[in-house]
Amino acid sequence: GGMVTVRRLTAAMLSQLTPISGDALIGEEVLLRVGRSGFSLAYAPMERAEWRVFPAEAGFDPAALCTQEAAAYYAAFVDGRFAGGAGIRCEGGWARLGDIRVAAGQRRQGVASALLDACERFTRDRGCYGLRVETSDQNPLLCQFLEHRGYALAGMDRLRLAASPQERRKPLMKRACALYFYRTLEGRR
Repeated sequence: GGMVTVRRLTAAMLSQLTPISGDALIGEEVLLRVGRSGFSLAYAPMERAEWRVFPAEAGFDPAALCTQEAAAYYAAFVDGRFAGGAGIRCEGGWARLGDIRVAAGQRRQGVASALLDACERFTRDRGCYGLRVETSDQNPLLCQFLEHRGYALAGMDRLRLAASPQERRKPLMKRACALYFYRTLEGRR
């Protein structure tokens, strides 16, 4: 791996961005457990790994975020080449990470961690209480990354994603479940 640098995107930098696929080879299922103390996740190997696509969330387009005061898009570069990005916006006292993705050839080299560090600085600088991330049980890679970074699973919604065209093709019990991770940052400098 090379040198990772992260910069807040400006409109002048948009031409440096290239599309990053949200595809990932997934080999584990996320198992959601509900107990007295809240939610916890476990992971179980799948019979067969499968490719899953994670489209960018609506409203977290880099071109739109780089022009908003209470939002930002951070672009990561490895040795000067665009390697990943993360979109963030302040909403109701929380900063919301709406999209974080790393180019397949640049994964597992600290790019996502560098992007999340920048988003956490943005959160503190804006005086937000903490950072909130919505993902799903279909994305164990992001769930494990967030847990590793100290984020707590604090909510879930079985029906939030159930009506999407791709999920409606599955039986109700197999449809994606929305998961909400939080990390408070207030007072942490």
